[in-house]
Amino acid sequence: MKKIIAGIFLLLTLLGPSFALAQTSSDFIINSVEVNDIPITVGGNSVLVERGQRAVIEVFLQGAGNSDDVRVEARIGGYEFGTLRDETDVFEVESGVRYRKILTIDIPNDIDASDSYTLDIEVFDDDSRIENQYTLRVQEVRHDLNIQDIFFRPSTSIEAGRPLFTTVRVENLGQKKEEDIKIEVRIPQLGVATRDYIDELVTQLDEDDNNDEESSASSSELFLRIPDNAPTGDYLAEVTVEYNRGHSLLREVIPIHVVGIVQAPKAPEALVSISGSGDAVRAGESALYQVMIANLDDVRRVYSVAVDGTALFADATVEPQVVSVVPDSTGEVVVALAVKKDAQEGQKSFVIKVLSDDTLVKEESVRLTVERSALSKEVVGVIIGLIVILAIVIGVVSWRRSQEGEEDSEPDLSEGQAYY
Repeated sequence: MKKIIAGIFLLLTLLGPSFALAQTSSDFIINSVEVNDIPITVGGNSVLVERGQRAVIEVFLQGAGNSDDVRVEARIGGYEFGTLRDETDVFEVESGVRYRKILTIDIPNDIDASDSYTLDIEVFDDDSRIENQYTLRVQEVRHDLNIQDIFFRPSTSIEAGRPLFTTVRVENLGQKKEEDIKIEVRIPQLGVATRDYIDELVTQLDEDDNNDEESSASSSELFLRIPDNAPTGDYLAEVTVEYNRGHSLLREVIPIHVVGIVQAPKAPEALVSISGSGDAVRAGESALYQVMIANLDDVRRVYSVAVDGTALFADATVEPQVVSVVPDSTGEVVVALAVKKDAQEGQKSFVIKVLSDDTLVKEESVRLTVERSALSKEVVGVIIGLIVILAIVIGVVSWRRSQEGEEDSEPDLSEGQAYY
């Protein structure tokens, strides 16, 4: 018996962690694990994964009992900036039923390469757990550059007409030295672009092994000028890094805001002609002016006419109030000026304005002379009648006087004058 116990103890000692990690729970068993479709075993083979790639982990389970709150978790330790992990949602396990659970872990670009890491697979519920450990080998991608940082000066908000300076820092995370790396910054919406080249970037391993000034990271300084006529708005600045003889490309898009020069709205283009009577107008009478408007724009325009400066001597009316004119056509507006009866004589001036959407198209000063008001026909008739009557009265009076004078000059025979 003692020999049997001693043998079991020796076997446990020899198996060490492998036996302990191959433990089972009362409700579930880990049958197998695959990484990127490659089977992996406890204490056995390792699987290669590349930096910057996604490791797809498949865990195959079998229910040994019943549990309704099972979860699977995958962890990769040893990364400088924290543990890499993923886990499934809670699921139910039934005895004798097999399950396949998929987890994914993104391998960082900056994790140490050419090194081995432990992959922990843990299955657990509220009562028990089982954990197995596997080995992953992390390797660099053959050609792999990374954009570390992009910095704009003066900022991502810039005025039109000013230069935009851009710093792009690139690092080599691959296995191979990269040469003739092209850096380009462009804003397609504004039609501007600039480019620069980095001669070479060695690998991080070469940088650590040599004492030269060769580096695995470098910055490129570029600038482009925002056009003077760039409208205010948000644009997309595209930064691209082309390497591996043009077969590999990195691209990042960063929004920038341009403060453009405020452009005055385009004035409506029209030809205006003002004509009509009104050089001399008597008080109490009216003058008419025709305003012809020819639309020279390529869109329909709505025009209105305003009259200023007539309040003291006349009342102005406009008909119609607005006129709509299609391109290459004309419209007409009539201005009627009714001169007041008590308007003072003399030369007057006023302004006729043509507007479109509250924008002045044309302004023209017009002059007229106010003359003494004419007598009405009734008044003229009364005056003529009075003159005729007056002439008749004067004639009658004159005739009577002449008759009276003749009577005074005849001799008086009643006095018995003697004739010889």
